[in-house]
Amino acid sequence: MNELLNEIKKKLPNVLIFSIVQHIDGTLIDLDFIKKIKNEFPEILIIADGTQFCGTKFFDFKNSNIDILISSGYKWMLGGYGNGFISINPSCSPNHFKMDINSYNLSLIFEPGHLDTLSFGSLLFSLKTISNYGIKNIESDIKKLVSFGTRHTLSDTLSITTGIGAARRWIKKSFKDISSNCNDCLEVFYQKNYFIKNKRRLIKDVWINNVIAIQRGLVNPNRYIIMSGDIDSRVSDPNNYTSLSPGANDNASGMAGVIEAARVLSKYKFDNSIIYVGLSGEEQGLYGGAGLANYAKKNNWEIIGILNNDMIGNIEGVDGVIDNLSFRIFSEPTPANESEVSIKRRRFYGGEVDGNSRQLARYIHNTVRKYMPEMNPMMIYRLDRFGRGGHHRPFNDLGYAGVRIMEAHENYNRQHQDIRTENGIEYGDVISGVNFKYAKKLTAVNAINLASLGWSPEEPKNVKIGGQAGISGHLKIGDNVEIAGGSGVIKDIPDNSKVMGYPAKNIREFLKDNR
Repeated sequence: MNELLNEIKKKLPNVLIFSIVQHIDGTLIDLDFIKKIKNEFPEILIIADGTQFCGTKFFDFKNSNIDILISSGYKWMLGGYGNGFISINPSCSPNHFKMDINSYNLSLIFEPGHLDTLSFGSLLFSLKTISNYGIKNIESDIKKLVSFGTRHTLSDTLSITTGIGAARRWIKKSFKDISSNCNDCLEVFYQKNYFIKNKRRLIKDVWINNVIAIQRGLVNPNRYIIMSGDIDSRVSDPNNYTSLSPGANDNASGMAGVIEAARVLSKYKFDNSIIYVGLSGEEQGLYGGAGLANYAKKNNWEIIGILNNDMIGNIEGVDGVIDNLSFRIFSEPTPANESEVSIKRRRFYGGEVDGNSRQLARYIHNTVRKYMPEMNPMMIYRLDRFGRGGHHRPFNDLGYAGVRIMEAHENYNRQHQDIRTENGIEYGDVISGVNFKYAKKLTAVNAINLASLGWSPEEPKNVKIGGQAGISGHLKIGDNVEIAGGSGVIKDIPDNSKVMGYPAKNIREFLKDNR
């Protein structure tokens, strides 16, 4: 910075142009330093590129001493492609903008073309929405969850300050507080299951309580998209339910993300229902997920999919890799309850990567690439890590679509560890290991998909589509529809229809016209 200041003193430039965040290495320019430059050299026109910066934190442009801020809307503003904005400080001198228009070739300055008014609308929506997302909220919620000392499934349930009982009551209260700010738009309750002790990780009988908040859909109230985080934590010994177990990343980060998504999305109305849930008993054997999955089955819930968030706050891998842009989406290939007929049919027709969970993963991947193109979603074609199983698995076991969303690089020194220092290495899942900005990004990943699926049309039932058929645009395909191979569908198809041809029409009409 001193070198730059010396260059300015030496050359006295009229204009200083810089990126607030450097694209290549992620360096953040010290904005106080920019103020210092402006104070010493008030005549310099300071122009900043905020594309990599705007949307990452609160920014007071008016008092920044930046004259002109230019930013695209597609990165952290989450506004999609094709939009951006220019902010001009009121203190900026009009002399800066005087030009002889006849002396310039405007085609070299402005890009000709048609303005996408919808993109500006999406940017406005994103600006309003992103202001509601808070790193401070996520940080505060993670710290609150850590403050309970341990959230082990078998820990204290009576204390008001310590143990899983205190944690789940606080989570329930958080959902209730959110609901009170949206005219009681959330149905908040405990979903409970009683489990008998076993020889492995349940060393005593226990009630496993999930905390549920349902934002009821206006059109399809029994059709659900679920975002989950895990409440419980553990240390090295999975049966040790008394030792300090902060679980800052595993999984206070995921649970805080669920609460924040509820806080933001509760301000909107959706066609389908959204469920925000804190699941218990994950470390003891996925008991909370099993209880809720069976509850959903018993109550005939139509589940679009479940997005299980487990460890979404770490960017430093045990291998030394630091990556705040990548994350993993785990998905199984075909449903666990697939019939023998389907298995045999797949030998001839394929589809081994076309199960409902894999399709959900693709949808999430595509949505992120469209609305958060700076992020790198990594499709992992497995149920979970080798030999592991997350809290989406009990839903998969019953045939529901479900994926695990997770950081890209794990740090095993901070997972399932007693807090200690050995050979200069610090162990333990503590606050210092959590990157709150990254947790915010993955919370946004969930939110944009919850919103997209919350507004999605109902899935048609018993639809058959022949080879090389095409469907144009956003159309509604009814139930019990058959579309012949090679057909081109350009309008809605009602229930119980058989169509063929281009444009596709009722099969009887097609045959009559083509005798």
